[in-house]
Amino acid sequence: MNAAYGVLAASPRTDEDALLEHYDFLRWIGASERAGEVLELALARFPDAPRLHERLRGRLLWQGGPEELERVYAERLARRADPATDASQLAWFAGYAELVAAEHYRRRSRFEPALDAYERGLARFAEHAARFPESRDDDLHYQALAHAGRARVRMERGELADATRELLRALELRADSAASPDGLGITPLATATMLQAKLNEAGDAERAAAQHGALDALDPRLLEPLPSERFGRGRRGPRGGR
Repeated sequence: MNAAYGVLAASPRTDEDALLEHYDFLRWIGASERAGEVLELALARFPDAPRLHERLRGRLLWQGGPEELERVYAERLARRADPATDASQLAWFAGYAELVAAEHYRRRSRFEPALDAYERGLARFAEHAARFPESRDDDLHYQALAHAGRARVRMERGELADATRELLRALELRADSAASPDGLGITPLATATMLQAKLNEAGDAERAAAQHGALDALDPRLLEPLPSERFGRGRRGPRGGR
């Protein structure tokens, strides 16, 4: 089967599906090193294939956790001949990888690395938006989720002023993302609700009023419960992506 997949890979007419199947087969039989080689060859051929990047993120997290995920994507960005003329979507995928890394740090209560990863993600998405204006709305969506993620971290550390600033920035960038769950299943709106309660408890009327005003300005449909919340099926799945 490996030889057959090798023949397919050599064909100029082969699409990413065959390369994905080859990679998954090698992983299944435990040929991890060869699987990595196949994945690199596939990415060289289809550098903007979302499913290939999904496999790469999973592989890197398995090999070395969020640190490895960040390191490898940073190296890939550094190897670009000229970032200003790079036609690939690598900056987007690197930004998404930073958000994934930040969420893994949050799971382990490693708040400072999470904040740093979110910050790098924001920079990657800003770079991508500057290069590809037609993708600006998509980039703003993930920037909004990054700011909401930072707000959550700040709130959990008791830094309510900074948390409010980050949350308001998220809503300002893209209000329509308020009901979108991140990779941990937490929406900006859920963070805002919890933060509002904490601000009221702390007697911070000014910030509580500012956030309340931002929430009042949202489209009412965004405040409706998610389908999973209405029917008790647990949280909605992680954010989508490419």
